[in-house]
Amino acid sequence: MKKFSALLCVILVAISLSACRTFHDDTITDYPQDNPLKMVVYLSIKNLPTLSTIDAELANWRSEVLTLNAGITDDAAPKITDVAFGENTAEGTYVAQLTVANVPSSTLRKQTQPFKIIYTQTIYNPIALLPESNVFAYMVGSSAKLRHSDSNADQVSRVEATQEESSYYVYLWGSNKNLEFTDVYPNRPLYYLLVVLGGIALGAVVYFIARYSYCKKRQNQL
Repeated sequence: MKKFSALLCVILVAISLSACRTFHDDTITDYPQDNPLKMVVYLSIKNLPTLSTIDAELANWRSEVLTLNAGITDDAAPKITDVAFGENTAEGTYVAQLTVANVPSSTLRKQTQPFKIIYTQTIYNPIALLPESNVFAYMVGSSAKLRHSDSNADQVSRVEATQEESSYYVYLWGSNKNLEFTDVYPNRPLYYLLVVLGGIALGAVVYFIARYSYCKKRQNQL
């Protein structure tokens, strides 16, 4: 009866732990964005007969973007309200700073599993609002000091800092998919619990072995 009670207690504890949010959880947190929000897109020349026409191409592209977004009639839908050009980041690459209204919230999903915790962050991609172009290829970027476990980026590179700042990783997207980062961490409480339970189990085994040896020795003496 005592053994059955102990087994039942272990089963109840296991069920309680599996239901505990420390070991099983799935939540999504939304982080609202500024409205409007400044977002940067890089324009890389992919088909242009001569660079002398680049200014006209950029002006035509800006006009096309604003005309396309002006046709979005849903007041709650994301849309580009202004386009400004910044300094070139590299030869043949141009910076377009977009003013985007109604940008969806950035979402962070936390999935807690017995042995690991998974964080998935989703960020809106402004390329989805841009027209198809025969002249420019689009790209958006993000950087982080630590490399994420995974992402849907087309290219990941490590950039060594030239100043006192530490090096960082650069993520680049060339598609219109939302930007996604995934980070996986160990679920430490379970590991600590397993160590404690393992220590208790080992101590119990040592105790019963010692008790058995003592009882057997007493019987031999009798």
